[in-house]
Amino acid sequence: MVNRYNPLEEYTWTVAETHKNRGSMEIGTAIDKAPDEMPDDFMIGPFLQANRVVVKKMPLTEYNETETMALFMEEGREANLPENIRSMMKGLKLTARQVMDVSLQLERVCRVPGDPGQAEGVPQ
Repeated sequence: MVNRYNPLEEYTWTVAETHKNRGSMEIGTAIDKAPDEMPDDFMIGPFLQANRVVVKKMPLTEYNETETMALFMEEGREANLPENIRSMMKGLKLTARQVMDVSLQLERVCRVPGDPGQAEGVPQ
């Protein structure tokens, strides 16, 4: 039987090993340790060791999708605020002040205690 190279499996092992080590050491040390403890037959081992500096930076600067999406949503909400206010004023026949009052009340009602960015009942 031919043994197939599986870089995803090897990378998954590396991430799991880093998480395991993270329980007892700093993240940078845990990242450094994983390639050293990697099985000898892993083909990504030499690459990870040769590119140790880049490998170490990856998890430390990893893209955080949840935070980024929340930032985009907030920026979009702020950018569309004037148009949304005009639309509510026209559609509901409210003054700008009334629209702002309603918006503030809705914001207070939808907040989850301890999580200022998450509306109650809205899945993440």
